[in-house]
Amino acid sequence: MKKVFVSYSSLDEQVVSLFIDKVICDGAGLDKEDILFSAREIFATENDRHSYFEGLKQCRICFFMVSDNYRKSEECLQEMGSLITWNDIIRKIIIMPDTSFDRIGYLSLHDGISISNADGLDAVHDLLVDACDTRVQTAFWNRSKAVFIEKLSGLVGPSNRNEVVVFNDGREELDLLDMREAFDKYLSSYTTTVNAFAEEIKIFTQKLNEMSQALTLLNRNPEAFTPSRVRRILLDGAEQNDKLAAFFENNTPSLQNDFDAAMKYAIMMQESGAFDAAVKAQNREQCRILISTLVSLRAEVRSFRDAMSDIVDLDKTYRKSKLRLIKAVDQMLDVLAFCVSRANDYQLT
Repeated sequence: MKKVFVSYSSLDEQVVSLFIDKVICDGAGLDKEDILFSAREIFATENDRHSYFEGLKQCRICFFMVSDNYRKSEECLQEMGSLITWNDIIRKIIIMPDTSFDRIGYLSLHDGISISNADGLDAVHDLLVDACDTRVQTAFWNRSKAVFIEKLSGLVGPSNRNEVVVFNDGREELDLLDMREAFDKYLSSYTTTVNAFAEEIKIFTQKLNEMSQALTLLNRNPEAFTPSRVRRILLDGAEQNDKLAAFFENNTPSLQNDFDAAMKYAIMMQESGAFDAAVKAQNREQCRILISTLVSLRAEVRSFRDAMSDIVDLDKTYRKSKLRLIKAVDQMLDVLAFCVSRANDYQLT
């Protein structure tokens, strides 16, 4: 049974492996079999994907091993975005050495724990033993912690291993054009994704209607109605369910990341003091339009989800694919609700 999930960049593997060995395993009494790692390289088959998600459902804690490498990785950001919406898992940011920023999306790293801070490691240890119901003698943990800090120092240097890390999100390094270019980039990506979702739902709804019509015709023609014909129609429908579910699963995290990044740069521009009142009002209106598309998409997805729930299950393959699609849609709705809430926090609605 998996208990801990570790999300990290493969470029940080040396430090992450040390953390797993000395803090999670030796320090908290867990086995390697209790740990689930980032999924980016293990989906060779559909069974791999299924096993991964089953293991993730079992996990009690998720550690985001945040670093400059992590922030530069689209796969890492998507992984983080997808897990933010999970309600039944404890999430903790572990700040890797020499991290040069203090926010990742809307998450502040000031709530995270520096991997080189002894008190922070004690907090990680307490979290692990409480959530995973393990027990390790304090003296043994202290020895493991000391070994970890010593080896970590050998890997990255001792410059600030027990100091409070002061971050800089690089705002002063960005001029107004940089902010505007970044805003336009994320806005364009966000808009493209929203339009793609709307188009995929439209195409799927059309195919769903065609399937319903085909089943109705069979039902009205007793001579043509056979279980094998019905099953063929439903298996085609199951394939469409799985295709749309995969689209939702793959694109929901990027939608959240692009929206939050666009909001971040919009706020930076508003706070820069470089605009007069008229331009600020224009920028705020653009953000309201952005949020309006989000609200509209949420209503469309919610209606689509209700329609999916009303479809009668006649075949186990179709039922399984429908449940997968509904789950993906529910996660999408959670993300959309979170983005709307975040927009309210930004006071841009």
